[in-house]
Order: sequence, then C-alpha cells, then structure tokens
Amino acid sequence: MTRLSFLRLHRAPTVLLSLLASAAAAQPGASEAVSGGSATTASFCSTVPSTIPGIGTTAGPANPYPNTLEVAGVTGAATDVNVRLIDLTHTAPDDLDILLQHPLGLTAVLMSDVGGITNIPAVTLTLDDEATSPLPNDGPLTSGTFLPTNINPNDTWPAPAPSTVAAGNTLLSTFDGVSPNGVWSLFILDDLSARNGALVGWCVDVTTGGGTAGEASADASAASLVAVPNPAVGHTEIRLTANAAQTVRVAVYDAVGRQVATLYDGAVAAGASSSFTLDTSGLPAGVYVVRAVGERVVQATRIAVVR
Repeated sequence: MTRLSFLRLHRAPTVLLSLLASAAAAQPGASEAVSGGSATTASFCSTVPSTIPGIGTTAGPANPYPNTLEVAGVTGAATDVNVRLIDLTHTAPDDLDILLQHPLGLTAVLMSDVGGITNIPAVTLTLDDEATSPLPNDGPLTSGTFLPTNINPNDTWPAPAPSTVAAGNTLLSTFDGVSPNGVWSLFILDDLSARNGALVGWCVDVTTGGGTAGEASADASAASLVAVPNPAVGHTEIRLTANAAQTVRVAVYDAVGRQVATLYDGAVAAGASSSFTLDTSGLPAGVYVVRAVGERVVQATRIAVVR
C-alpha cells in the first residue's frame, strides 16, 4: 500500500498547521508512505478550524458550517474511506452531531450523542468501518480508532446540510464504489446550550486499489457507465461497457446511500455493451447513484429522477 498526504492550506495560520501536523503524526500510518500491495491511500486535510458552536455558547451549527475540503487527482473509485477529526475539544461531547457529505450528496453520520458530558481537552478520532469498537456512549472520549457511532438516529441538521439523512447510517462504505473527487462537507452541530468546543482540522483518507496504477487507468478508460435519458422521467436505460470479461453487479443507491434497486448481477463479456432498464416511476424525485462493481473495475454515474 502507498499512502500520500495532501494538506489544503487555505486560510490556515502557521500555528494551526503545526498543531494539525503534530496530531496527524500521532496516528499510526497517518502520514507516512507505506509500500507494497496494489492499494494506494491518499489523505486530504482541511486546516480550517471549527468553533463549536459558531456563536458563543448558544446551541447551533459550528463556524464554518460546513467545513469543507477538496479531494482531487484520485484515479478510479474509492475502495475504502476513513475520516480523522484532529484535536477535537468540547466541554460535553454528547452535544455533538457530526455529519459527512460526499461530493455526490451521499452522507454518513460520523458521531452523534456519544462521549457523555466529560470534558475532552484535545482528542484525535479516526473513524473507520473496520475498527473493532464504537465510540463510548457515556465517555470519556480518548484518541484512537473507532467505528462511526450514532446513538440517536433521529437527529437533523440545519440547512445547508441535506434535509434527509438515512436514519442511523454510519457506514463509511457508503462512499465506496464512486469517485471521491470533489468538495466534501463536514456539518458539525451542537444541540445543547451552555457548552462549547472546537476542531483544529480534519482529514479524509481515500484508498483506491484493484491493480497497479497503469492497470487502473487502463480499466477506467476501457469501461463506461451512462444513463439515457438523464434526467429520467418514468424510466432510464443504464448502459455498461465492460473493460474485461468479469462478473459485475449493477445497483442503484439514493442520496443517503440506501440501495433501492439491483439491476444486474452476473457475467459480462469484454468490450460488450449491456443495457438495463431502471423503472423510476416508483422512486421519489431526487439524485441517485448507479454503481457497477466488478473484479476489474468500478464505475459509477449519477442520475436525476424528475416528475
């Protein structure tokens, strides 16, 4: 595996960058290059601090809201996504609701109503679907690697956060199978008054794999996935051209990562074009993601369902 690290340095004072670098270095494997295997992990970080909540000690969103970072230059689809919250402080972390939004609009709750009311001076949390333990409900929060954890699945976030979030969805695998490039948004909400905190910075660690860099580029150029018509009214045709003979699964997901349809799961021939009809008459209007996942390639396309 090879790990690359990218820091988005806009509006970041020197002292803040030093804090972020120190906290990242404390996480094993957070910034060093690791060679071997065919997977590559690239880290994209924001050094823009968040004040929680944004105004005094009144309950509400952090400032900025959202805190954003850009992922760019990644070839192929993500096979694993982890998130790091750098030097998080809060006098009552149970008040925090933190939501991550992918550039395509997909979402996952990183943490909500965890950690109790024990003050946390500065912790760095790595959220990873492969971790062995959830964040503690009653605290205290300590630095380490944890499963994304949502104690209260009924939380909502004020605009411009998405108005609909899959209840209880904490799976970072929601972001697998699609390109990670674009602007990611971190929505931090403090839902009780009289308590406050801050976040020094945050990172998205994106892993891609499934072949050498050359093979990945060849796969991407030889395969395609398109929807016609798009936007879709009543139905749309999903057209897949495979780069090699393989077994491929084509599925459709809504904007919060819930699977709503499986269009195909079987063999395709190299260079052959396959078509699958998606009936959109029963789907609510909105944005959906179609993913084609095979042994040699992962492709995704976004469709809009209109009425």
